[in-house]
Amino acid sequence: MAWECVRCQKKIFVPRERAIKFAIEWKYAKRNKVLSVDIRNLKKIKPKATITHVQCGEPEVEGFERRIRDGLKIPDDFDHPLLV
Repeated sequence: MAWECVRCQKKIFVPRERAIKFAIEWKYAKRNKVLSVDIRNLKKIKPKATITHVQCGEPEVEGFERRIRDGLKIPDDFDHPLLV
């Protein structure tokens, strides 16, 4: 199983057994209008989660903010420092 990093658009793969790998998981709570970011173990992240590398070595690919908004279903009128 693999996810796509929303920032650089490269694959993040499930780690091998005994390997510890982490990613940044983005969540948006529609009810409270709160955007949160957590560092989580890849083994505990759901298949449809919106994630990025913990330390993304690639430069940000154009359209990052739009992909985050689409992936988390964030409305266009919602501004947040994490999206800048």
